[in-house]
Amino acid sequence: VGVAQASDPGRVARLLGRFHDDYPGVTVRVIQGSATDLIEGVGAGAIDLALCGKPLNVKAPITCITLVSAPFVLACGPRHPVGARERVTLRELAGERFIDMNTGWASRQLTDRAFGQAGIKRNIVCELDDVLLLMQMVEEGLGVAIVPGVSTRITSGMRTVPIQPPPPDWQFVVAFVGPEPANVAARVFLGMTTREWQSR
Repeated sequence: VGVAQASDPGRVARLLGRFHDDYPGVTVRVIQGSATDLIEGVGAGAIDLALCGKPLNVKAPITCITLVSAPFVLACGPRHPVGARERVTLRELAGERFIDMNTGWASRQLTDRAFGQAGIKRNIVCELDDVLLLMQMVEEGLGVAIVPGVSTRITSGMRTVPIQPPPPDWQFVVAFVGPEPANVAARVFLGMTTREWQSR
């Protein structure tokens, strides 16, 4: 099972714990990585299924089922002047210092595309593979970030501002090859996963 850093890591851990309790004879190996790395692992057969943001390029025969869809928001520190705004445009952010995830992350790919389509060059001062560290750096005023709205639950010290017009939503998906995973245990885990997210 491939797992990207999630906005609700406790939920992923509880799901894995329930699967272990129900099927103690099944060995589950968990690998963490960026969406691009995990999707490539699924396509290569190294990973049975992955829970991650949906990257821009997902090729057949990989299937993605959306578990969560969320709008992007601007995240900034509590003293940043933009934090008092009701909304902000991408063009108004052109002069800001950005903290972002590395290019393998789905959120980074979608943000890059949104700025590229708007013809806006942005100043990325820090690239990370750690969502929590990104939020903490934003909270400390080291830069701003464009993040899925669900990610802001990780910390309470930031301010968030809606983006207008909104970029396409970020999607958290479960991905696997074909119409269903070939591995029986992976099919059972897929069913548990979709029921978990559909129940809330």
